[in-house]
Amino acid sequence: QYTCRGRSGGRSATVAARRWTSVRTLGVRLPFDVPTEAAVNRRKHVQSIGPEQDIEAIRSIRQEIEDAVNTGDTTAFGRHLADDVAQLPPDQVIHGRDALLEVTAGTYEAFDIEEYFAIDTILVVGDLAVEHGTFELTMTPKDGGEVLEFHGLPYAYVYERRDGQWRVLRMS
Repeated sequence: QYTCRGRSGGRSATVAARRWTSVRTLGVRLPFDVPTEAAVNRRKHVQSIGPEQDIEAIRSIRQEIEDAVNTGDTTAFGRHLADDVAQLPPDQVIHGRDALLEVTAGTYEAFDIEEYFAIDTILVVGDLAVEHGTFELTMTPKDGGEVLEFHGLPYAYVYERRDGQWRVLRMS
């Protein structure tokens, strides 16, 4: 279960119920059952399987994508996407790098975005890698409309190494 809050005129609505603390450490919201000391080290204790250089490459790409989203930089967001990337959100599938960047650019034009990822696992097998965890997202309309907040949502990325470079193949 996940939490979604919308704020408008001081009102707050909660959809679904999973309790998350408002403590922010390293830019992520953490479950109540995670002690503060562990929260400080959350990103350091990622369960990972595979060559360390590949694990670090995936972590680096994750950070670059997070930074791109938070600054509204479509070019940086697209830097590590495969040409045949597919984003698999709940309501639609977006196929192809160009289509995804078009949707992303429109989103960046309409909203100021804060998005933070907490990686739980990275698994690398040969030229494929899977990363999953949870993320937190706040979308503030630039026109002053309702702020949307999403907390504790699961995510998964599939990467493929092509010509020596890791590329995001699937996003959900």
